[in-house]
Amino acid sequence: MSEKLKPCPFCGHSAALESVGADHFVMCDGCCAETARFQSPTGDDRRAIEHAIAAWNKRAQHAGEARETVDLIGKLRAAYEKVSVYPEDRMRPDAVVELGPGFTDLLELRNLVPQAIAALAAAPQPAALPEGWQPITAPGQVSIGDKLKFTIGDKQYTETVKDVLDPGTDREEIIYNMRRNYYLITSMCMQNKGSQKNVSFRPAAPQPRE
Repeated sequence: MSEKLKPCPFCGHSAALESVGADHFVMCDGCCAETARFQSPTGDDRRAIEHAIAAWNKRAQHAGEARETVDLIGKLRAAYEKVSVYPEDRMRPDAVVELGPGFTDLLELRNLVPQAIAALAAAPQPAALPEGWQPITAPGQVSIGDKLKFTIGDKQYTETVKDVLDPGTDREEIIYNMRRNYYLITSMCMQNKGSQKNVSFRPAAPQPRE
């Protein structure tokens, strides 16, 4: 398994990959919530399994998550300001007896906090779009059952993903109307080209069983 399964978003229990014939899906060990069932038209079970795992592990991005990162950086800065007042030459290991236990930890903290602040500030943060909507930035993000939102001309549409062809490749196509063969080409969505503009998606959460 290339990616570790996250706990169930409904009950917090662990989950397991299940296979029934050519169908592959993930099911919660507690409440039995499960993903859609994935098959590979080419018989490549590995690809279908990867899609099942990715579908289970999707979590909608909330605005609060970005706020938590900002708050964490603020707490780290405050901690660093307190620790940095201690002269480094008084925090050497042989000064522990004089200054009391714990000062070597302060020295380590003083060295690590600036690195942590820089790493957090530089880390790319997902756009906090309302209602869990996310931009399509790479192939392999969208799965069957996810919601799509886009504009054609001056009209906005919301559709459900019916199928994904060549998932995870530069040829990926996202079908949202099987009968009329309406689809998106992921690479064009990423460049905001094609007739559908401003394409975003919302992951479909696993549905709990009653």
